[in-house]
Amino acid sequence: CTNSGLKINRQRLPPNLGDQSKLLAINKSFFCSSSHSPAIVTKVDVQEALKDESTAVIDVREQNEILETGHLEYEGFTAKNIPLGILQDALTYSEDDFLDEFGFEKPKKDRVLIFSCKSGVRSDMACRIAIAEGYECIKNYQGSAMDWFSY
Repeated sequence: CTNSGLKINRQRLPPNLGDQSKLLAINKSFFCSSSHSPAIVTKVDVQEALKDESTAVIDVREQNEILETGHLEYEGFTAKNIPLGILQDALTYSEDDFLDEFGFEKPKKDRVLIFSCKSGVRSDMACRIAIAEGYECIKNYQGSAMDWFSY
């Protein structure tokens, strides 16, 4: 996966998004390019990714949401949590500060990252943020928690 040579148009999100207004948005045209859009993954893909040390599955829901429904877990492996409202800052932390804050190693920029949320909207925003911060292989679990916990 690579997104090299892309021109990103950074703009602030509308103020009605509360503290998420600090987050970067990227032009829609950036994501309409099939070769640079984050890949969409399925529940089965995420289950396999949770077991794969070369992939980081990051749930961007807030702690209270995770307490209500639970973590994305599979065969003893659990998605990591970085709430969307702090993701952009978190991705700029030093490796030591990141580890201290979140309890797991900061993903390298060339590592596969899969983002999840409740319904796929915030995970899409997380993908945009990660790409803007220089991460190269980004995937979106659009089904997210609603799909994960459906029976």
